[in-house]
Amino acid sequence: FYVKSKGEKRMKKLNKWMAGLLCMMLVITMVAGLGVTEVKADDAVESYNLWVGETEVTSANTSGTGWSYDNQTNTLTLDGFNYEGDGSGIEIETLQDLNIIIKNENRIKNISSSYSSSTNGWSCGIYVHGNLTITGDGTLEVTGGTANTSHGISVLGKLEIDSQGTIIAKAQATAGTSGI
Repeated sequence: FYVKSKGEKRMKKLNKWMAGLLCMMLVITMVAGLGVTEVKADDAVESYNLWVGETEVTSANTSGTGWSYDNQTNTLTLDGFNYEGDGSGIEIETLQDLNIIIKNENRIKNISSSYSSSTNGWSCGIYVHGNLTITGDGTLEVTGGTANTSHGISVLGKLEIDSQGTIIAKAQATAGTSGI
């Protein structure tokens, strides 16, 4: 028969209390970790260097009112897209090609009276650094801004139009203007 001293009894109580506290901390840590999602590099949002209206097109944002974008084919579909604003309605910021499919009626009007550094200082309705192909059976009316150099559609590469629809490109400036 063994009798425990007061110190041994206190140590046993302290050990039980510490074990209980550690268990509670473990449970709290596990519960708090349930809401955490690991972000991998593959989940990062990728910019496509394309702006439609005032919206940057990214891997997380490939459509809006009147437009959708397929990154696999570099194809922007306009279906009832209307933009009137301070800057290009469609702009690719890097040297890359773009395909545009037009459906129904679409209207782009740049109302800017100032130059844009991303468009070589031009005030454009559509600005593409690479090649541009336009197809579809809808209507596309594009108007450049009112700065000194205005272009409805400006393409630094090759422009190909294979459309059954109507394309109207206008400029508004007093000098250095072109529809296309």
